[in-house]
Amino acid sequence: MYSAYKERKTLYNRFKALFEALQLPGEWLSRYFHNTEIEKVIVKPANKTWVIKLAAETLLPLEVYDTLYASLQKLFSGIAHIDLRIT
Repeated sequence: MYSAYKERKTLYNRFKALFEALQLPGEWLSRYFHNTEIEKVIVKPANKTWVIKLAAETLLPLEVYDTLYASLQKLFSGIAHIDLRIT
């Protein structure tokens, strides 16, 4: 039980670090991304694409999703194209 809790907290902390790097509005973290985790990142080197899969508890408003996606594209623009998936 403790191990699963610790793993979920680590996954959330990784998302929180990404969120901070994206410089999104701080209130969004508690409002839209509470307990959001980076579920998986799939790297496709052939076409320089990263598939980022997030596990979220809240359905995002379109404006929030669009801003998140655009910020990810900007942050990783010199590295890869981002394919964002949220479940």
